[in-house]
Amino acid sequence: SGQPWIVVKEPTCAEDGKEHQVCKICGEPGPDRIIPKTNQHTPGEWEITKSPTTSEPGEKVKKCIVCGIVLQTEEIPKLPDTVQPEIFTDEETKITVEVVSGSLLPETVLVVKRVQEGASLVVIKDALKDISDKFIAYDIKFLSNGAEIKPNGKFKVTIPVPSTIDINRLALYHISDDGKITKINYELDSDKKNITFEIDHFSYFAMV
Repeated sequence: SGQPWIVVKEPTCAEDGKEHQVCKICGEPGPDRIIPKTNQHTPGEWEITKSPTTSEPGEKVKKCIVCGIVLQTEEIPKLPDTVQPEIFTDEETKITVEVVSGSLLPETVLVVKRVQEGASLVVIKDALKDISDKFIAYDIKFLSNGAEIKPNGKFKVTIPVPSTIDINRLALYHISDDGKITKINYELDSDKKNITFEIDHFSYFAMV
């Protein structure tokens, strides 16, 4: 008795903590006792859960990054009847993504990376193994304050066709993080230099 309690696991809003006493003579830990969960949550960044339209407002929430509980909800005003699209462009690849203006957070940026190595390349190669071993793949996503944003609704993507791709035999595939593959219909512009398609989620896109 009288021995100090030592915290061995800090409590969070999601889990109980734990502490125990240590024997002053032998140094062995004594019995444990539970430290109850706290009510102190850690808010994350705003997430759009419903994009606004011209007829309905949208919604954004802040969640605790530890337990996931919704801490704050705000309405996103309806869009005006005449809405110009907002276009994001990746300067290196010239890939563009067109979304409804105001449907993303102001600090959102488009991030595009050509997949040429690492675990992502392994996933893509395995998904395309029965189709072709020659492809050009991109990882396309939106980020807001470093966190990936998943927009609601469809958005338009335009990708320049590299000269190494046979435009007459071009096929486009979406590949999810777990390797699921989906063929995507696209439109070719009159100059046969760019393909455009609509999608409602990002991940990997491969031109074969």
